[in-house]
Amino acid sequence: MKPCDWCDPSDAFGDRNATRRAWKVPARASDLPEFRAAVTQHAIAISVRRYKHKNGWTQQRLAEEDDRDQDKLKWNKRLNGQQGLTLTDLTVIMRLLPGAMPTEGSIRRLLKVAEGGKRPARWDEVDTKK
Repeated sequence: MKPCDWCDPSDAFGDRNATRRAWKVPARASDLPEFRAAVTQHAIAISVRRYKHKNGWTQQRLAEEDDRDQDKLKWNKRLNGQQGLTLTDLTVIMRLLPGAMPTEGSIRRLLKVAEGGKRPARWDEVDTKK
């Protein structure tokens, strides 16, 4: 499965402007690690997009500044969940966009909500239940 396949609708994955987003929690416990990785990638994508918007970065600039032979479409696929992020991708994000990565605490809160837990009192996202 692609990371975005765990998200409903799938095009809401990594979209900081989505008006609705639900998560397809797996029935089998053996699928939870892959589901949690997808939700974590979504949190990273949202955080990276917020950083880019705030700091005037474009997807094209991210691709150009990436030392690998990258094009904009490859970064689009990663941030849209069409492709999984790699450790190399995470390193590029941390090097080029310092401060863009979400905190561990914010990822834990999102995982809890995505798995069906109650939203915290201060919750800015559209994910899952109230």
